[in-house]
Amino acid sequence: MKYLVSLVFLLLLSCAPTLLRQPLESTGLPFRYDYTVDLYDRADDRFKVELRVSGLADSNDVFNFAAVYPGSYSIKDFGRFVRVFAAYDREGNEIATAQISQNQWRLSAPGEVARIYYEIAETWDTPVPTHPVNEMGGTSLEDDFVLINGPGVFGYLRGLEDAPLRLFLLYPEEWLAGTALAQDTAGFYFADNYATLADSPLLLGNLTQAAKKIRGTDVYVYSYSFTGRVHAGQMLGSVEKVLKSADPFLNGLPAPEYTFLFVFEERAAGALEHLGSSVYVTLDAPYQDVAQRMEDVIAHEYFHVVIPLTVRSELTADFDFLHPRPTAHLWFYEGVTEWASDMMLLRGGAKKLEDFLRLSVRRKLIYETLKDPGVSLEQISLNSYRRPDHYSSVYTKGALTATLLDIRLLELSGGQRGLREVISDLRREYDRRRPFREDELFGRIVDLTHPDIAGFIDHYIRGNTPLPLKAYFEKVGIEYYPEIPSSDGSGEGGVVLAASDSAISVMWLDPEVASMGLQKGDVITALNGDSLHFANYDRFYEETSEMAPGTAYRLTVRRSGEAQELTCRTIPRKIRHGFRVMDSPSPAQKKLRNAWLRNL
Repeated sequence: MKYLVSLVFLLLLSCAPTLLRQPLESTGLPFRYDYTVDLYDRADDRFKVELRVSGLADSNDVFNFAAVYPGSYSIKDFGRFVRVFAAYDREGNEIATAQISQNQWRLSAPGEVARIYYEIAETWDTPVPTHPVNEMGGTSLEDDFVLINGPGVFGYLRGLEDAPLRLFLLYPEEWLAGTALAQDTAGFYFADNYATLADSPLLLGNLTQAAKKIRGTDVYVYSYSFTGRVHAGQMLGSVEKVLKSADPFLNGLPAPEYTFLFVFEERAAGALEHLGSSVYVTLDAPYQDVAQRMEDVIAHEYFHVVIPLTVRSELTADFDFLHPRPTAHLWFYEGVTEWASDMMLLRGGAKKLEDFLRLSVRRKLIYETLKDPGVSLEQISLNSYRRPDHYSSVYTKGALTATLLDIRLLELSGGQRGLREVISDLRREYDRRRPFREDELFGRIVDLTHPDIAGFIDHYIRGNTPLPLKAYFEKVGIEYYPEIPSSDGSGEGGVVLAASDSAISVMWLDPEVASMGLQKGDVITALNGDSLHFANYDRFYEETSEMAPGTAYRLTVRRSGEAQELTCRTIPRKIRHGFRVMDSPSPAQKKLRNAWLRNL
């Protein structure tokens, strides 16, 4: 097997789309870091990394691995995955090093160091007892593909966080490589500092690729599919659908070029945003089965280019990879982004109003019934590193709150200004070089809108007052009801399940079902004797919904490590968190609804 410099772009010129990136000439930058990673040696699930350095000072005596990374508000401690760490002088003599913390190694004589070598285990297949690394932000070394998220492979020397660096990858010549990093004609990827490298994932392997200019943005798509069922051309179609809806919502797409990296594997994880790219890890399935869900996720991750990658707090702009500082505005980063991803598809015609209400809003409401109602969005944001069990509410409760805030803003302005317009104003005031102060965002939103919004913020963001769903949706001519009996006489299991690769567990159950012996937290392993697992757990809902109320069914559950057999009965089906669009809204409701459903 021969070695090949990572010149994937040159190799593909003869058959590639016209937008395929051209390697740049020499950057001319004085690089202090030269990274090389050998991706041929993948058998032991370790990245073999060599870093050549020069001119280190005494103050550059500590080598750091990231404890956290942007976009994930929980501890990762990538130093846990380091298996070998050594430093050498120009003659190849080893220089003493010592691990001084979970993520730090001290160099005894930094001025003599010319080379640092370490081996760091991939995160996908390396179990850790606490703080697991989400796949979309982690690393993987497989036979036919490699995923590199910078913080999981690369570290940095203290005092040289802002030094420019180069990266050279060795990998099989038949592989493709996708990344937003620029590449020169010598095959080096380069970044102007460590934060840029950390923000620029790479996907390599047996990939498909596609490219297209969409509304002025050069779009690149790379896709790995475990079975080959999904290819980049299909995903480019989904990306185009999303970006064409995002364009009018954002008054023009915010990035001149953007790279989408898709991994369709035997696990469902999610996605992670970056300034010039995003990574998606989800189950490998036929494209038609994943398209709708992926379009929702693409919309979310792409909007992150605006929030928080452009409009952001000073704490986020000055990101500390070793010592995370929580921001009170995580609700803004994730909740408003989730709202925006729904609204730009809704207003762009890619999503129907009924689907928005029935799927997007209703699912968030059902999920929130499982969470602690006594914790405010601001508390959840500030405690994200300490209480990760609350974190997911920034997506659900945060998006619901943003939905109501948008309606209230439109109402107060006579249908002239909603949350979209406020974000546009914030984009004019703040950017990557001008973050907002941590304590000023709420005040700026009030200044840009209406004094009454201060009360909204105090009640529903700083405080934990229940959201006035019924009253606010009525303003746009939509009826909301928390729960009503179904009129069709059908039954249901009365259970909400949580599904993961390892278990199907009970997250919530109707009080009537709880009286039958089932408990929250029970792990369900079989329904009527047939195994229940991640790939087929929807069968529980399908089968119980076909049973008349009162029909018995058997569950095999694991509780406190012991298997138990339970007999439960279906209950009359209830419609929880239902919506109905009024056929004859009042003139005021109709006017506000029309404003709500379009880009002003």
